[in-house]
Amino acid sequence: MKNYIPTSKGDIRAVKNLSRLSFETISADVPELLVWMQDMNWPVGRGIAIYLRPHINEIKESLLDILKSNDDIWKYWIISSLIAHSKIKLDQELISMIKKIADHPTKFEIDEGVDVAAKRIIADNKWR
Repeated sequence: MKNYIPTSKGDIRAVKNLSRLSFETISADVPELLVWMQDMNWPVGRGIAIYLRPHINEIKESLLDILKSNDDIWKYWIISSLIAHSKIKLDQELISMIKKIADHPTKFEIDEGVDVAAKRIIADNKWR
């Protein structure tokens, strides 16, 4: 068992352990950590998002998988809580996916506000 992967939505100790580790140490576990961002009302979600923000481009494949999925609430949280708060220049593939969501959202993306979150990133010029 890895002590930096939460076992419950309130497992703040795991997030504290995560914050002490290098990205290289945990990189293989990014998909499992992202699962804890499916609901940013969970206490562990914020800490994981803060940890992953500087590594947006390094985790782009996992992010693209989420953004291509049918889990529109998870997409919303990934865009609004992770990508929108990153201070780095976004990878072109991420920009393209965000533009696609902003310009051609599904009905369910509209219902969950995913398109609005994507449009905010475009307006903030996150790719510069």
